Amino acid sequence: WKDKDAYLVTNNSPQAIGGQTANAYRNQVAGIFRVAATAGNYVHVLKRGDNIPINSDGNGGVGQIAIANTGTAADVTAIAVGSAITYVPVGVIRAAASGGFINVDVDIPDTP
Repeated sequence: WKDKDAYLVTNNSPQAIGGQTANAYRNQVAGIFRVAATAGNYVHVLKRGDNIPINSDGNGGVGQIAIANTGTAADVTAIAVGSAITYVPVGVIRAAASGGFINVDVDIPDTP
């Protein structure tokens, strides 16, 4: 999220809510861009779906939780099964990473 009140999103972590605080933006995931979005245009973001390929840092295995990754890339990383979840989950990983993508059963919480 860039601005929840205005329903503005961004894939640039420094511009996201909490983007100036290390890792704070990881709890501000609005959804997943399925197209190359350009400034000033309307796009849809995916919030739920099964077996969705998402940009990945290459980490993660079946059953692990996918969360927003650190850095400026719009990708996910994994939290091991049994670990405390300290960030908002993007979803549950369905298949191992391949070619820069990982398949996830996406379930991003709604914005209140």
